[in-house]
Amino acid sequence: MKIKILYLAHETKLNGATKSLLNIIDCLPDSVEAYVVVPKNEGPLIDDLKKNSIDYIYVKYYPCCFKWRSMKDNVVSYLKWFIYRKYVNTEAVKTISRIINDKSIQIVHTNSGVIDIGTKIKKQNPQVVHIWHLREFLKEDQGLVPAYGWKRYYSNMTKYTDRIIAVSKAVADKFSHCVPKNKIQVIYNGVSKENIIERNRTKEAEFNILQTGAINQYKGVGTSICAVRYLIEQGYNNIHLYLAGEGNLDFCRVDYNAVQENVHLLGYVREMPQLRSSKMDVEIVCSKREAFGRVTVEAMLAGLPVVGSNTGGTPELIVDGETGIIFKCDDYKDLADKILLIYKNPELAYMISTNAKKVAKDKFMILRCVKELVNLYNDVLQRKD
Repeated sequence: MKIKILYLAHETKLNGATKSLLNIIDCLPDSVEAYVVVPKNEGPLIDDLKKNSIDYIYVKYYPCCFKWRSMKDNVVSYLKWFIYRKYVNTEAVKTISRIINDKSIQIVHTNSGVIDIGTKIKKQNPQVVHIWHLREFLKEDQGLVPAYGWKRYYSNMTKYTDRIIAVSKAVADKFSHCVPKNKIQVIYNGVSKENIIERNRTKEAEFNILQTGAINQYKGVGTSICAVRYLIEQGYNNIHLYLAGEGNLDFCRVDYNAVQENVHLLGYVREMPQLRSSKMDVEIVCSKREAFGRVTVEAMLAGLPVVGSNTGGTPELIVDGETGIIFKCDDYKDLADKILLIYKNPELAYMISTNAKKVAKDKFMILRCVKELVNLYNDVLQRKD
């Protein structure tokens, strides 16, 4: 008998979480029948679901988390939540409950920590298994907090979740202090084989640095721009930083204005493997706290040496001096020094990138991730019986 799973997406943009969801569903065995519930009826995720002939259902609902700003803004967000969004989510639970009954769903799999609608569904449908995939630290990496407070967030996680998946040991450590440890299992993200690509970068006068992801302070973009400014001041005028992602640079405008000829905004890029292999010399991961680091693995598979911060899940992915280079988070001078290490030592860069590609292919491919997920599905269903 097939396992019927309903995946809950938190948005319809194509970011790390939604890319991972697409990769998982694409590689599920025939023994699993998957449906996806999306909170919006348009966006790149919808386009890819249609392209891959994946069944999806549009049901409007909202995240349970909001940005931590000034108290005034928090109060406004809080009131909006309880006046409107709570009502919408309550109606969404009713709709999704009908879908569960109509399609005989056995497992509800929440794909992100920013939505808690899966716990509400579990409360109304205790017969289903609820799995909550935690792909974020929330406050530490995105500045997000639950609208109704951490205590209730953790309480719902404990009461109405059968198993919690953490994308790294660092994420598991955060949440294990607040929920039963026996509910948490670490399953590293996996990426698709399309990211495995041979380098065809020819030797150029310019040395190009790539940083991928949202352009904001949590991703450490300010640190990377300061590092480039510092390197240019030291006379390395041929070093260029390419930012592949969406956002704005208002939080570091002064530093950006000083080096804008050497900092290039690419916006959202779909053909990342080709960009990495043909145009870039090193990729940097400067996040304050990266939950996993999908872009780290993608860079490794493209043969790019990675310089990453010493926080979050990044040190779990790369070994300093062997499969990558670690720098002290927020320290732009240390980041600049580590970039120069790659810049001045092409043999070291080649050794690191070669080792990293092998490790990534062995440990971080999507088929390994899906195998572990399916084992989890079977295990939790057997325990339920």
